[in-house]
Amino acid sequence: MANIIAEERVRCAPETATSLIEPALQRISSEGKMTVRVPAEVIGIHSPIALEQEASFRVAHARDQARLNDILTISWEPVGDKLAPVFHGTLSCDADSVPTESMLALQGTYDVPGGLVGRAFDDAVGFWTARATMHDLLERLASTIEELDAERATAAPHR
Repeated sequence: MANIIAEERVRCAPETATSLIEPALQRISSEGKMTVRVPAEVIGIHSPIALEQEASFRVAHARDQARLNDILTISWEPVGDKLAPVFHGTLSCDADSVPTESMLALQGTYDVPGGLVGRAFDDAVGFWTARATMHDLLERLASTIEELDAERATAAPHR
């Protein structure tokens, strides 16, 4: 197993961003499945395309190890061709240095398939590919949270 973490800034206050994580995940997924993507530039192709893998995913509420804080656990497993590894981790949202911004963090582990050859691949490029995939997911999540926040602000009655 390999440990990994990725972070992404979201232009939204922490309380609001936290409340919009699950609706945003629902918007970027369909019936318990989402697309995990590896941006093409990670593999040396300068193009707006991405390698995509459909994955079944689960999100659940849990408590942290100290049993003090609520956390969201997130996991995914590829469907069909296994181009992406199985991932298990936590998704959190914390205050950033700017009061109107937050930091999304996805931290967890993924299974490195393929024994010694798989570990050698992971050491060479697999880890960076996995990290880019996580960043892509966090970027889509942050963008969707910002969209939902803007929709909420537009729909709110003006005083």
